Amino acid sequence: HTLVGHTLITRDDTKLVPNMEGLAGKSIVVMDGDIMHDLALKASYGRQLILAQTQHEALHLLSSGEVDYALLAKVPALYWIEKEQLTNLQVGRNDFVSSEYCYASQHKNQVLVNRFDQGLTELKATGEYREIHKKWLGDYEEQGISRQDLIRYVSLSSIPLICLVIFSIVWQ
Repeated sequence: HTLVGHTLITRDDTKLVPNMEGLAGKSIVVMDGDIMHDLALKASYGRQLILAQTQHEALHLLSSGEVDYALLAKVPALYWIEKEQLTNLQVGRNDFVSSEYCYASQHKNQVLVNRFDQGLTELKATGEYREIHKKWLGDYEEQGISRQDLIRYVSLSSIPLICLVIFSIVWQ
């Protein structure tokens, strides 16, 4: 029912790295038992890991300088960074991994799963699901291109055009 992106988070004074290989030799906080914990273990970073019980705890360890990086779910991390005013942290734009979240129950509870399916379907059909999603998650999900990136792209694309105009004027 939901796709959750997990990404790299660091302090403003530390460079974001584009992939897991860039974490070699660095201290990394992950949530104990989380998918990023499994991924870091698979990448042989077990000795570098600091385990936190919550995202809140992991972000405070990172913000205080006790670790170099955090591998966490992006939307909850953005929520805690805003709520706790952890202004010295930056969140990576690219997801290292995306996970599909779902619901399940024991086979004997199939009636419960069916009722949940029906309720979710009705919420989506009426548009209420979108409203709920926007209220709780919309502010933390990326909303297109940033103003800073737009200015940079316009500036870079304008330079050749300005050069062409100047060349034409000089040629005339």
